[in-house]
Amino acid sequence: MKNKLNKKVIAIIAAVAVAGIAVVICIVSLAGKNGTGDEPTNVVSGEATQEDSSEKKLQIKDSGWTYVKSSYGGYISYGVEIYNPNGQYLAGFPTIKYTGKDENGTILFTYDDLVDYIYPKETIYHGSTFNVDEKPATLEITIEAPSKKWENAKSANYPKNNTQIVSNISERKDDDMRIYNGEIENTSDTNLDNDIIVVIFRKDGKIVGGSYTYSDGLDAGQKSTFTIYTDHVPDYDKYEVSARVGSIN
Repeated sequence: MKNKLNKKVIAIIAAVAVAGIAVVICIVSLAGKNGTGDEPTNVVSGEATQEDSSEKKLQIKDSGWTYVKSSYGGYISYGVEIYNPNGQYLAGFPTIKYTGKDENGTILFTYDDLVDYIYPKETIYHGSTFNVDEKPATLEITIEAPSKKWENAKSANYPKNNTQIVSNISERKDDDMRIYNGEIENTSDTNLDNDIIVVIFRKDGKIVGGSYTYSDGLDAGQKSTFTIYTDHVPDYDKYEVSARVGSIN
């Protein structure tokens, strides 16, 4: 009887010992997985990267202007390079403001120009002319997009691609006028009422003016021709033509 009891006691002790060893192994294993053990692991943890949801102001990366005198009066020819630094917000109809001042800082005129919209992380060009009564000593150029005009491009009804393709460009001079002909292709996935085609004038690498026009309606993937007529042209040695989405059907 005693031998049977001793055998049972020994069996119980052995089982407890085995269970204890298993618990120790389990603890060591868990410690290693959590990075607290002696053995190195290949698991690297970190916080999820969050996109900045705050609205960043539009940036004027480059700009330039020229006062052009003609028999019809004085004109400002201008060109602007604009960048939208936001990663998710599309700027709808921002306003470019031009403020001309004399040598004493007195305001001679102001002029506002509306741009259609600028995609997230996109750089666009814009240029045109306007009439002035007097040549300014300085011209301040600023841009503003009201908060109510910001839209989340992922959910808005806009094409995925705002950069359109221009090709086969030619320039023709007609007295004080410049005429630019070319082809444009709607590379977006949406049918459009029009595209915006812009010509920027440069002198010694600097922007000195610009002009723009609208194309006819373009279906997705369609090509068409365009013509830009511009007068009051500044002295320039190079021109650049680009295009972007205008209005959507």
